[in-house]
This record gives sequence, C-alpha cells and structure tokens, in this order.
Amino acid sequence: MAKRTTKPANSNELDGKEFFAAIAQIEQEKGIKPGYMMEKITQALLSAYRRDHEGVGDNLVIDADPDTCTVRLFLKKDIVEEVDNPATEISLEEARLVLPQAQLGDVVRMEIKPKNFGRVAAQTARQVIVQGLPTGLQNSVISIGNLVVQSNINTFGAFAISGQGAFAKLEGIAFLPIMSMSMALSTFVSQNLGAGRADRAKKGSAIGLAFGMVMAELVGICLFIWVPILLRIFVDVPEAIEFGTIHGRTVALFFFLLAFSNCATGVLRGVGKSIVPMFTMLICWCGIRVLYVTIAIRIIPVFRTISSAYPLTWTLSSIIFIVFLLRMDWDARV
Repeated sequence: MAKRTTKPANSNELDGKEFFAAIAQIEQEKGIKPGYMMEKITQALLSAYRRDHEGVGDNLVIDADPDTCTVRLFLKKDIVEEVDNPATEISLEEARLVLPQAQLGDVVRMEIKPKNFGRVAAQTARQVIVQGLPTGLQNSVISIGNLVVQSNINTFGAFAISGQGAFAKLEGIAFLPIMSMSMALSTFVSQNLGAGRADRAKKGSAIGLAFGMVMAELVGICLFIWVPILLRIFVDVPEAIEFGTIHGRTVALFFFLLAFSNCATGVLRGVGKSIVPMFTMLICWCGIRVLYVTIAIRIIPVFRTISSAYPLTWTLSSIIFIVFLLRMDWDARV
C-alpha cells in the first residue's frame, strides 16, 4: 500500500520557534538531552489532541524539524470508496483535491493546523520536564541513601556483602515486573485522563495496583521458601548463604508493599503529581531508612536490623500513597 503526504502549495507550517527555544533553554539549564525531551513531549502533545478529537486513535503523527524550527501535525487517513469513519478515512474525490495522484487504498497524511500549536507545544515541553525532573532527583538521592545502608552491611564482613549481593540478583526477578507495571500505569493513566476518561483511569489504576501487588507477592513467597537453594546459584559459601537467607526472609514477604509504592508512584506521575512520590520516597526510602539503620544498628547490632529497614520504609511510603490515592479527585484531573 502506498503512503503519500499532502503538499499544499502554501502549507503555512506551524511556527515552532517557541517549541525549540524551550527545549534549548531546558537543555542548557538542566542538561537534559533533546532526544529524550522530544519523545516525552510528542507523546504528551498527541495525547492532548486525542482528548479533544475522538476517533483519531494512533493515526496522528508529529513532524518536528529543528533546522527549520517547524512543528507540524498530520493525521493519516485511508483512501476509501465509502467513508465510514471521517477521523481515519477519506474519499478518493476529497483526497485528489490535495493530492491529484492519490489512488484507492493509499494512506494520505492530512496536515492539521490547531490554533497556537507552536505555543502549546512549548508549554507542553516545560510541563513534561517539570514532571520528569523530580523522578531523576528522587532516584539519585535514594541511591545515595542506599550507599549509607550498604556501608552498614559492609561492617558485618565479606560474607554479609556476598550474601546480600546474591539476594539482590534474585530480588530483580520481582523488581523488574514491578517497574514495568509502574511505567505502564503512568502511561495508561495519563493517556486516559488526556482523553477525558477519568473513570477508566481510576479503574485501570486499581486493577494495575492489585495485579502488581499479587505478582510481586507470589515471587516473594517463592523466594521466602526457596531462598537458601536459589542463593547457591550465585554463592556456595555457607556463611554467605546464611546472611543472604536472613536478608531474603526478612524482606521477601513484604514485596507487595514494594510493588504498591512503585505502582502508586506510576499512577501519581500519570496524573501529573510527580512531586508527591518524589518527596515521599526521599523522606521514607532515604531519610527515614538511613536514620533508622544508623540508630537501630547501635541498639540491636544484628544483621536482620539492617534488612528490616526495607519493609519498614516500604510500609511508611505505602501508607502515604494510600492517603493520596483515596483523597484524589479523578474528575478534576481531566
């Protein structure tokens, strides 16, 4: 099937100077690569347009050319004999008004010129980055907090380091699907709110949260039962396996809380509240975790004390997220 693009004599391409100026400014101030920003901004723009134009589906395309500073929006339409869906189909007669060589079965790209699209694109660029920056800051600070926790683990010697490190590899079995669900929920929620479907976003969030928790807990139960055997994949020293088992059996049954916190983070980012998970994670997973380990290890100087910091802080962050989710006005987010 041929794919053609309409080329009217006077295309009046949308002025994207503000759009690219915003990206350049953000790159200079924040050091964020333009390619990353373009991907996120394009997704947001398409979602915003779909919200106001039902039926266009995935037929929207954005062409952003930094050389000419233009941002153009196209809608792909199938050329058919009889039009059933005007949003995605066009008759041969109409298509030939703008593309004389068009044929039945071709896909033609019709340029759309929303009012003030360049300005909207620039504003969207800033909004996307404002929401994305807290995530990067959050991950960086949490990593620093984990270094402090790791330094306390190191005081128990090489076997503790080896055992905990081996379990961390097993923990990835639960962590990867949790993060995948978190990212999926963020996209799902933002797209449905953009389309004006607050009810669907709310219901999908509940299902996603439940599914993520169940999936993580099943993995946690399996690890709790078989952790001494599974650790032998990575270490074969009995002392290291003992430390890994202590850590694993302290945290594994609480993976549902880890899943809830991460998935709730995805939901809140999807509704545009990225500041909430950022501060929650910084306070609970960094501040309180470091404070607890630093103090508790001096009172109860056993390895399990360090391991218990994880379910403790997962519990605290989950409680905060539950409060925010229950009080959220979904209709106001549309």
